[in-house]
Amino acid sequence: MLIALGGGPRAVLAYSIAKAVRRELPWTCIRIAGGFAVASSSDRNRITWTGPLNGLAGELAVCDVAVVGGGVSLYEACARGVAVVGVPVVVPQRPTVRGFVATGAALGDASTAPDAERAARDVVRLLRQPALRTALAGQGRKLVDGRGAGRVADAIRRLVAGRPKGLQPRTASRPSGLRRVS
Repeated sequence: MLIALGGGPRAVLAYSIAKAVRRELPWTCIRIAGGFAVASSSDRNRITWTGPLNGLAGELAVCDVAVVGGGVSLYEACARGVAVVGVPVVVPQRPTVRGFVATGAALGDASTAPDAERAARDVVRLLRQPALRTALAGQGRKLVDGRGAGRVADAIRRLVAGRPKGLQPRTASRPSGLRRVS
């Protein structure tokens, strides 16, 4: 499993989640992507700090479950088809995590401040229930399939094509009588 919540003060939260998971499932291999604040460390009690990484793709490719914040790493994990536990590490991430949980693409609780024990319970649940892990990963991959920009462009084309007769497209020219102000 992978924990990628960012560096700095979030490293303590990441390590607390790792210890709680290890307590329940001591055989679990846990990797923590701790950002630039943490150097790589050797495997100690099956918990390894990766140190600085050039993206999470390699780590996500080899994990069954990822604990991530509510930013880009959440989207990346879902796009890669990894079962996710969302842990919003800042308040603005809460709506994103809440949305992913509501659509069945992640587990997590965005209602309060991050809680290591709660996140660890979700991880343990996913590791013990392969069918749930597969379902979440599949839903995440459907939700974040990398084709969103194309769908938006298609929707705009449909809107333009369906414009009522007589409604002219907006032009860049100024209406007559208006002067340019410098």
